[in-house]
Amino acid sequence: MAGYLLENMRLIDGTGRVWDRAHIRVEGERIQGVSEARPMEDAVPAFDLTGKTAVPGLINCHTHVCGQALEGGPGVTPDQLVAEHAVRGAAWLEDALLRGVTAIRDVGGGDHVDLALKGMVERGVIAGPRMRASGRYICMTGGHGWERGLEVDGPDEARRAARLQLRAGADTIKVMATGGILTPGTRPGSPQLTREEMAAAAEEAHKAGRAVAAHAEGREGILNAILAGVDSIEHGYELDDEIIELMLERGTFLCPTLTCDLRIAERGLEFGLSQEAVDKMNRWIDRLLESFQRAYRAGVRIAAGNDALADWVTIGDMAGEIAAMVEHGMEPHDALLAATAEAAELLRLSDEGTVEPGKRANLLIVDGDPLADIGSLAQVAGVIKDGEWVTEPVGER
Repeated sequence: MAGYLLENMRLIDGTGRVWDRAHIRVEGERIQGVSEARPMEDAVPAFDLTGKTAVPGLINCHTHVCGQALEGGPGVTPDQLVAEHAVRGAAWLEDALLRGVTAIRDVGGGDHVDLALKGMVERGVIAGPRMRASGRYICMTGGHGWERGLEVDGPDEARRAARLQLRAGADTIKVMATGGILTPGTRPGSPQLTREEMAAAAEEAHKAGRAVAAHAEGREGILNAILAGVDSIEHGYELDDEIIELMLERGTFLCPTLTCDLRIAERGLEFGLSQEAVDKMNRWIDRLLESFQRAYRAGVRIAAGNDALADWVTIGDMAGEIAAMVEHGMEPHDALLAATAEAAELLRLSDEGTVEPGKRANLLIVDGDPLADIGSLAQVAGVIKDGEWVTEPVGER
């Protein structure tokens, strides 16, 4: 839509500043200005947001658009399951946008459905958050996620696998540094891809200007991944002083994915997960929470992501992830920054994550004040993406 004015809202702008009363001028896809005093522009449409709070659109840094396990009945072909993944993924993306998630990073699925959905969002074919996507993740033969990943043995194969994903259009390369919870027979504490294998994949990604995310849960695998040059540690169950110091030195992000792991530990059997997976999660959950708290206290850069992979942990439930981070020790403003400005930095979205002139007009408008009650992030009043109202306009006059 053409230019308009959002006025009289409380604003948490993602730069660290909180405005008690702000006016935001939007022109096309971009924010033209932010001010305390109302601009003298009576000719443009105005939306009065008195009593509401605006924050930057939320960013989910760890999703799996094709994560839902699908079972084919008699006669169902693999192509049919791909189609079902695509349709489910499109619905999840639309739901996420309506809940104020305006950007995501997908960190692995099969058949490049994530890359196709990304293109469809960009072309306006479907509604959804702006996407960073990794295509198929890279794992060792028989390693975590092997059923849908690219299995490699040795640095040359890892290098080729990374090149194949880059050729397909991947924005991020995902590597599996350790075993995991949901792959039968693998252990979170067991290192998998070697340092040399991950370094080869990372080199290819970085040459192409792309980032590298490492699924890394146990200490040895985390250390290998950091020394290989990855940009983010996903999950991070065993962070000690040496690892935290390395992360601070190298600027490595932590994406702790609390929501998914807490739900597996508490309700995994109810969601149809195996006893093995639930038992593994319960053995590791306390270490995850302790590592998250240590990293936060030390100043490690934290980016929020909820490991969305099924109906029981959805792409759009970033309000839940932010609330979990607060519950386990993070200050509300810091947790919100982890899902906005810090997340945008990790995803290399230089025009998102804050509400400033020149940035994309991506906004979540909520009832209440998230800094007083973090749960109010789920009380969605309105959503704007690229200057367009995704929901019905709020406060139009």
